[in-house]
Amino acid sequence: MEPQWLQGRNEYFANILSYLDNNDERRSVAGQVSALIEFDESIEFAGISGKYGLVDLRYSNQSWENSGPVHVTLLKDKIDTINEKIKESSRWMESHAFYEVVIDT
Repeated sequence: MEPQWLQGRNEYFANILSYLDNNDERRSVAGQVSALIEFDESIEFAGISGKYGLVDLRYSNQSWENSGPVHVTLLKDKIDTINEKIKESSRWMESHAFYEVVIDT
């Protein structure tokens, strides 16, 4: 499978800027935190372009570790709270993405 948002690439690199409470009562306590990220370059997807994104844990019993499956949402602009994520400036891109912590030395 070649997800459209990857545009033929294998991966994107991003930095975690902060963690945001996502107010999702359906998830476990660990799953109620989204990672706000800044991609290494802008992504164009489904009518918007942006360098920021939200990464959410895939499973309710999952916790943030060094790697794992996640949902990825593209953001047109950087946000400070989850309430700033609006349909007009965000696009859900992937439900089966995989993150891995890489330390740049």
